[in-house]
Amino acid sequence: SPTSAYFEEKEAMPWVFHSNLRTTAMILQALIEIEEEPASAAQIVRWLTKEEQTGWMSTQDNAYFFYALDEYFRRYEAEEPKFRVEVTLAGKTILEHFFLKRTEEISQQKIEMASLEKGETLPLHIHKEGEGRMYYEVRMNYAPTGKLEPRDEGMVVFKSFQTLDGKGIEDSFQLGDLVVVNLKIVIPQVRHFVVVDDPLPAGFVPVNLSFETESSELARELEKIKKQPWWQGFRHVEMYKEKILLFAD
Repeated sequence: SPTSAYFEEKEAMPWVFHSNLRTTAMILQALIEIEEEPASAAQIVRWLTKEEQTGWMSTQDNAYFFYALDEYFRRYEAEEPKFRVEVTLAGKTILEHFFLKRTEEISQQKIEMASLEKGETLPLHIHKEGEGRMYYEVRMNYAPTGKLEPRDEGMVVFKSFQTLDGKGIEDSFQLGDLVVVNLKIVIPQVRHFVVVDDPLPAGFVPVNLSFETESSELARELEKIKKQPWWQGFRHVEMYKEKILLFAD
């Protein structure tokens, strides 16, 4: 993305402590060693630091994470910050700030789009004077006024029905049938914020097995069909009369 970048391997190998964080850290280390200044280095560092906040799977992640960031710091951030930055939009200063030491301080400015000239080119310039490394980000948030057409972003959802004994259902359902709905979701890359909206066919009523009033025998029958892994891709599920919502974040 414009703000972050990472690398992943097609086949995970947990028995050798594989993780996307470790792989990304290793590639960052390699890029720093073979290039003067990799174009995507800052984006990779941003992804690593955000991923670190969610926790690590192993000490391998710790080691490669700190090894790569230490090399990045010594190569690009060794100089003590001491600079002035000025941001202008259409020739007018909208932000000015002095950074005189290492700090987590962020200087920011928000401009309402309604205050900008419509139909005009508005040059944005960022000027820095002094020593040290500067990081900046420019974003534009807007809401389309017209209808948005569906887009294919590579995510595919397969839906199938079967009985409790594992037999597929393709033609019809009978009143009182217990039906297992299977959703298979295929994605081309890791996604962090996903909502799957699964509509229920007319006449279906969802069974919430988290209720004590539901049959424990039914839960055991479902376990026979397919054992659930100890991890869950979806952290939150909401059941409605007409649909099921699955949330992954």
